[in-house]
Order: sequence, then structure tokens, then C-alpha cells
Amino acid sequence: MSVVTETHFMGSSVPYETCERRFASTSRSGKTTWYFAQSNTNISLPPAVHQAETGHLYVHLNCSMHTHQYWMFGTKNEWQSVSKGSEYPLNHDQVLSIYGNGEPSWVTWSSISTTQS
Repeated sequence: MSVVTETHFMGSSVPYETCERRFASTSRSGKTTWYFAQSNTNISLPPAVHQAETGHLYVHLNCSMHTHQYWMFGTKNEWQSVSKGSEYPLNHDQVLSIYGNGEPSWVTWSSISTTQS
């Protein structure tokens, strides 16, 4: 499992990275795409990300508090706050999982059941 990153600059503001994690199973394949930025404070909303599509995520790390904030780009073209277990809007069999390092991943309900067993 590899993560591909690409850095973008929002004017003279905080840069964000575009990250992808590809996955494949016997029944399907795909990828989780998220935008990552960090600063020493929380933010109220992600910036406009022109390439954002439904189901893409925005992850912000507050470095001073060591906490993450998560948003998903929804079907109405706006950022919505999400947390672990939130449903993927284009496939209700997938939910948001968060790795220990804060990276997000869309996973199936069945994989969560298997992991917890």
C-alpha cells in the first residue's frame, strides 16, 4: 500500500498535499483521495480545492494539539465534517476508517467486522 503525494499552494497561504492510497481486493479496486495540511491551530473549514470530487477527504493536523480534523467533499459540492465510521456517499457499503497515523481510508463494513473479530 503506497501513498502518493503532490503539494499545492493556496496563494501565499498554507500548502496542502494531495494524497492517494490505492486498494484492490477480489471484488473491487479503487483509491482513497485526501488533501492534507497542517498548522498550529484548528481551521473552521477547508479551503477551496478545485480538483475535489464527491468522497474526497480533507485532513488538517493541528500540530500544537496533535489532533486531526476531517471533512468530506459531499454530493452538494461542499465540505462536510466527518469522523470514523461515516458512510462514503457513492457506496453505502464503505465507511471511513482512520489509521493510527491519522491517514483516512474508505473501507467496507465487512472488512471492519473482520478486523474487529
